Amino acid sequence: SANNPNATGLAMRVDPVPGEVDEVSRDRLRMRAALRWMAGHPGRWLQLALIKATYTWGTSSSIMSVVSTDRLPPRAEAICKAILNVAWAALWVWCAVASFRRSVWSLPVLVPMTFVLGYVFAIHLFYEAHSRHQIPVIPFLLIVAAVGLTGRRMTNE
Repeated sequence: SANNPNATGLAMRVDPVPGEVDEVSRDRLRMRAALRWMAGHPGRWLQLALIKATYTWGTSSSIMSVVSTDRLPPRAEAICKAILNVAWAALWVWCAVASFRRSVWSLPVLVPMTFVLGYVFAIHLFYEAHSRHQIPVIPFLLIVAAVGLTGRRMTNE
């Protein structure tokens, strides 16, 4: 449902593919169809991947949708969301830079954490996006923030 000509990046209903008879056949047939579509439309898939990343990681600003319902024009709401997303991204970058400048990361801690963060980020480029998909990453981001703010050395000892 996340990689087809009509995909928007969010969960959507998809008409059955011919040959679907059960969950297993549905999974196989739809995965093949999605892979064929991605291979045949790499530019559109990259655009969709960016949209999915924005939906997954940028929707912490979705509170603006609740706050501004029928109160702000869509353009003003989008600007507010952008401001919130830039603020969150800036906080994360500040914490990451501070932790690296102080050499607080040891390689045995940094490599697995980077792998987990990269995996969780990349998987949402292939599947539909929802803000709840960022939940597994929150503990790692909190560790980065704590290390960056305290300057304490992180080791696996």
